[in-house]
Amino acid sequence: MSTTEIGWAVRHLPCRLTHDELLERGDELARVQEEIMNAEARAAEIKQNLKSEMAALESRRGILAMAVRRREELRDVQCHVVLDYDRRTVAVVRSDTFEVVDSRPATTDELQQVLFPERDAGGDE
Repeated sequence: MSTTEIGWAVRHLPCRLTHDELLERGDELARVQEEIMNAEARAAEIKQNLKSEMAALESRRGILAMAVRRREELRDVQCHVVLDYDRRTVAVVRSDTFEVVDSRPATTDELQQVLFPERDAGGDE
């Protein structure tokens, strides 16, 4: 039986590494390991940043959901602090709706009335 070569074929086959090739692969392995560690550190930092972003977004979502559900939200409102000598109370009154939002007994210091108001330093009075 005779044989005849009819072409070429390429196969992925094991080949023994030379000493120099083994050193090259070791160096490359160390570089790749360092790159992996750097990438993992960056990924952890990115993950922490995203976690903070998500926490802020979730907090805002909760505030908005509560406002929609209750049909109201907390706002800073200018209020008057009113001393009622007859009732001996101090009330906090909203300036927009004139609703009393807080009331408490007046202290003895608050109930002290000034008999002689101080004059302006300029002497206009």
